[in-house]
Amino acid sequence: MTFAANATTATVTIDPTADNIADPDETVTLTLASGTGYTVGTTTTVTGTINDDINPPTPTFISKYDTPGWAFGVEVVGNYAYLADYDSGLQIIDISNPSNPIFKGNYDTDGAWDVEVVGNYAYIADGSSGLQIINISNPTNPTFIGNYDNFSAVVDVQVVGNYAYLANGNSLLQIIDISNPTNPILKGSYDDSSGFADGVQVVGNYAYIADYFSGLQIIDISNPTNPILKGNYYSSGNARDVEVVGNYAYLADYDSGLQIIDISNPTNPILKGNYYSSGEATDVQVVGNYAYLAAGGGGLQIIDISNPTNPTIKGNYQNNYDYAFDVKVVSNYAYVAAREGGLQIIDVSDFNDVNESPTNLNLSNNTVAENSPLNTLIGNFNTTDPDTGNTFTYSLVTGIGDTDNSLFTIDGNQLKVNGLLDYETQNNYSIRVKTTDQGGLSYEKQLTVSVSDVNENPTNLNLSNNTVAENSPLNTLIGNFNTTDPDTGNTFTYSLVTGIGSTDNSLFTIDGNQLKTNTPLNYETKNNYSIRVKTTDQGGLSYEKQLTVNVTNIPEQRISIDKNAITFGTPLSQYRQGWSNSNLVRPKFADTFRYIDITNTGVNDEDILAISNIEVKASNVTTNADFSQGDILLNPGQTWRVQLTYAPTAARESFNLNDGLVIHSNAINNTAYNIALTGKSTFNSDITYNGKVDRGDLAPLQAAFNSSIGGSKYDPTADINGDGGINLGDFLVLTSDYGLSLF
Repeated sequence: MTFAANATTATVTIDPTADNIADPDETVTLTLASGTGYTVGTTTTVTGTINDDINPPTPTFISKYDTPGWAFGVEVVGNYAYLADYDSGLQIIDISNPSNPIFKGNYDTDGAWDVEVVGNYAYIADGSSGLQIINISNPTNPTFIGNYDNFSAVVDVQVVGNYAYLANGNSLLQIIDISNPTNPILKGSYDDSSGFADGVQVVGNYAYIADYFSGLQIIDISNPTNPILKGNYYSSGNARDVEVVGNYAYLADYDSGLQIIDISNPTNPILKGNYYSSGEATDVQVVGNYAYLAAGGGGLQIIDISNPTNPTIKGNYQNNYDYAFDVKVVSNYAYVAAREGGLQIIDVSDFNDVNESPTNLNLSNNTVAENSPLNTLIGNFNTTDPDTGNTFTYSLVTGIGDTDNSLFTIDGNQLKVNGLLDYETQNNYSIRVKTTDQGGLSYEKQLTVSVSDVNENPTNLNLSNNTVAENSPLNTLIGNFNTTDPDTGNTFTYSLVTGIGSTDNSLFTIDGNQLKTNTPLNYETKNNYSIRVKTTDQGGLSYEKQLTVNVTNIPEQRISIDKNAITFGTPLSQYRQGWSNSNLVRPKFADTFRYIDITNTGVNDEDILAISNIEVKASNVTTNADFSQGDILLNPGQTWRVQLTYAPTAARESFNLNDGLVIHSNAINNTAYNIALTGKSTFNSDITYNGKVDRGDLAPLQAAFNSSIGGSKYDPTADINGDGGINLGDFLVLTSDYGLSLF
């Protein structure tokens, strides 16, 4: 602001920037204040108004598609517009290129007034033919599925869940169960003979009926079998259609234009505002701050409803040759069912200043390593939204896919770890995230966070067996190592390492995964041995553990025998003075006994020597050992004497066996103890034991002749026939055998 010389006043000019967005008028305020070097006469605030319609937005014709008859209703889903054509039924138009709509398919009905599309089905309000259900999964060939014929005048339909709600002329509201589309069934109805239902919308537990004669009817449908009138607003004209948004019902009234009804109290709806259209209002759709009114000959009228008490027109498209009967607004386009004018496509992007809901939600990265610490960043959220410049907040919410929400947290637009994520327990985690724009509109999505496998340390080490018998030889296998590890499929190596518990490492060795002895271990010296073992996986991660090897006591019974060899012979020196003992044995001389002493040289109480058998391999040798009652048991230090008898049956027997006698036992030093046996027999008449019968045998016979057992001269070795006396009988035997020789 600049003051001319000596001037006391100046003019303030406010120059707002023009745009193409239709907003309400705005108020500007101006307050002057004193400053350095000057003062103002008044500080009173002054106000002014900025009218934002200097460059008013304009709806623009894009294209049209002429249907064979009169287009009364339109629905837009994806790339298709579905037209209810009174004369040709359902018309399916490809609108992927709005400037060039193309016919895709058709199903002819009797008199189509309106259409609603849900999933693969189009629901046709078909006048006197009732409700027609058409399969549109193949748009080029729509097919009949089922119908409900009520013999009245169905002019509007809305589908919610398993029910189709019909605006049915004089019958007002009919509720049809469509859970089986091939056989729709009447569930309930509300009939007001004084009215005529032209339009219906269902929100929550209420159906809002545009009643041609009675205005707005509000029906409680919480019990579909028994709908009940809740409230009513009588409009000043003829109600044709209704749209409900929030606490307001927007009524397209044929004579009165747009009526805005406060329905916050359904029992007492109240008029809030009204815009008197220049045409005949037959349909309305509300998007943001605008109501799009199909106003018959008045064309498409766009009403600013940001102030419900004072709705004002902001734009209009009118073709004097067409009649706007129904309208659907999707994104930047209004699709108008223009009766004989077919489908009209109007660009309404100038009015598309409303905040729209987000349409998608993504996570920049959805993979995190297992066992990541708390608050580890996983990825950043980003939102797809038709509006530019929007800002978003993100939150974890309950709903489908929220199973693992508690394990994560959101910080701004960042997803972070909030709990232990273990790959081996679970490798995919499901969360449900909500993105909300600055206007409160939101979008929810289930997302999957994948956990990557990380090589983890082994957690335990075990030995399949930790007991070994004492005195086991080198490299005796004790047991196999096995490792507990969170990771599957890992391989491990094992080693003895220094550390707590490694005291006896040197006494053992590891071969692969086997623990073996590296020296004999003596129970009496030490019966528990401590080692420290390390297991290492293929990634180099390890675990160490102290293990104990127990040595079991082995009984140490040992066998000792007083002689290793026995030669059977005759002790002549006992009977003949000056004679030497002989290594020959006569069959009838009984003095052929020999003895062995078997001793258990074990020292501990448990060192019991069990002799299980004495095996004699020499002919005509027997022992007095009796095993009929089982093994002969000898305690440590105990000796058992065994008698051996050689009783030859004839001369010329001979044996010399290193294993002539085998003693079988549990002795740890020798379980099969061999004793050599040697024996040879001569003739009964060989009194001199020289291996032949000759004159030399007469001398000992004569020296003892006529003696008997007990006599001083009796020599048992001279008793040839063994009758207990030395007499003529012995002489006769000698005479008979005279000349025999072993050589």
